[in-house]
Amino acid sequence: MSRKDISKILTAGSARQRALLLANHIAATTFGKEGFLTSKEFYALLSSIKGDRDIRIYNKIKTVELNLRFFLLNLNQLRMVFFNTVLQYLLLRQTITMVETSIEIKGPAQKQWVDKDQAISNLSVALERNKIQLMELIIQIKTGVQLGKDYMEEKGADIREYNQKVTEIESTVKEHVAIVLSHRGNLAIKIDQAGFYQIQKLFNDYDSIDVDPNLYKQFKELSFSHG
Repeated sequence: MSRKDISKILTAGSARQRALLLANHIAATTFGKEGFLTSKEFYALLSSIKGDRDIRIYNKIKTVELNLRFFLLNLNQLRMVFFNTVLQYLLLRQTITMVETSIEIKGPAQKQWVDKDQAISNLSVALERNKIQLMELIIQIKTGVQLGKDYMEEKGADIREYNQKVTEIESTVKEHVAIVLSHRGNLAIKIDQAGFYQIQKLFNDYDSIDVDPNLYKQFKELSFSHG
């Protein structure tokens, strides 16, 4: 937001414009950016919210901003868990490859030999569990992203920093999903009752994954039940 626009709102902005300016300033600082209001401007704006009508407008936008703030902080944390799980997946695949191509394996402190086939089996089990975790996290994040978009559209609050944050979260998760796909992370090994292995495709790509309606409802109740 330009200084010209800020000055215009400070001097002649409507109650909604002033409230949104405050909300956007707070939103900017939530994720480590510098706000675009000075302390003097911030408190001048707060002091300008007077009268029952202006206060109602301000409180409504403040509630939306607060709800989005904590919702996106939680969604961002979920993204970090996803990133760490992707890293674990890549490390597991690398370790399996190293074990498969090694001639001999020694245990801790080089004191005992480790059964190579057993090591590969244990690592493969961990890898399959990791894939399921990845799938669950992608569904959770995609559901959260959709809920955030819907909530902002429903409330009509133009809090641009939060709009940008939702877009950023989705974009970086898509990038990491592409990395997982390039390493066959969407393929899971299932063992049927007869003991035969079957390859199951968990998903094609990020866009092919559906939003979970039950999870959507749960997230909404937890994050936006108070406005």
